[in-house]
Amino acid sequence: VRFNCDPGPSGFTDDRISYIKSTADIAHQLDMKVMLVLDGFNQFLKDSDGNLIIDETDLDTDSISNTYSNLASELDGKIDYYQIGNEIDNMYLNSVASDGSSTDQYNNLTVPANAIIAATDALSGTAETVINFGWLHYGFLEGIKENGATWNITGLDWYSKESYNTQHEPDYTDIINEGKKYSENGKVIVCETGLTPNDEGSETEVSYIGDTEWLTKFITDSHSNADVLGIIV
Repeated sequence: VRFNCDPGPSGFTDDRISYIKSTADIAHQLDMKVMLVLDGFNQFLKDSDGNLIIDETDLDTDSISNTYSNLASELDGKIDYYQIGNEIDNMYLNSVASDGSSTDQYNNLTVPANAIIAATDALSGTAETVINFGWLHYGFLEGIKENGATWNITGLDWYSKESYNTQHEPDYTDIINEGKKYSENGKVIVCETGLTPNDEGSETEVSYIGDTEWLTKFITDSHSNADVLGIIV
C-alpha cells in the first residue's frame, strides 16, 4: 500500500503520526508492505516565496535532516519503503528540455541531490528509500547520482499516455531497465500507473488513451519482471 501523508517543513503532528502508524498496522496485518510517500519533501526545494531553489547555499539541509530523523524514530518498524519526494524530476527540468533523458536538460541538480542525501541519511536503516521518475527522465537519476545521492529502489510513474506517445514510441521495459541502473538494489517499483484521460473526449463521456488491454499487459509484463518489486495502480 502506498499513501501520501507528509506536511513537509511544517512538521508532523502527533495525530498524523498516530494515523500513519494505525494505517501501517492494518496493512501489515493484511500481509501488505507499506510505502509512505514523503511528498512534502518537495516543499523543502522551494524558498519562502515559493520559488524553486537552484542555489545550493539556499537549501536548508538541517531542517530536512531534523524532520526526517524525528519521523524515522517515531515510525521505526512501521514503514517498509519511504518515497522521498514525488516527481522531483519535473521540478528541475529546464526551459529548453526535450525529453529529460540527459543531465544537461536540468537546472542545478546539486540542490535536489543534497536534499535527497539529507533525507536518506536521516531515514537510513529504518526502511528502504525510493526516488521516483516519469517519462524518459532518467537524466535526472543520473544527475543526482553523479552529485552523491543514493537510494535503494527506483520508482517509475508510467501511464498509458507514455506508451502511446507517437513521437518517441518508448518501450516501458527499456525504461524500467534504465531506471533500475541507478538504484542501489537494481530494483524498480511501479509507483503509479493507469489509463490517462483523453483531453479530446466529449463533455459527457470521458475517454481514455489506451484501454484495459494495455493496462493488463503493462501490469502482467511488469509483474513478470524479476527486477520489479511491485506495481501500484
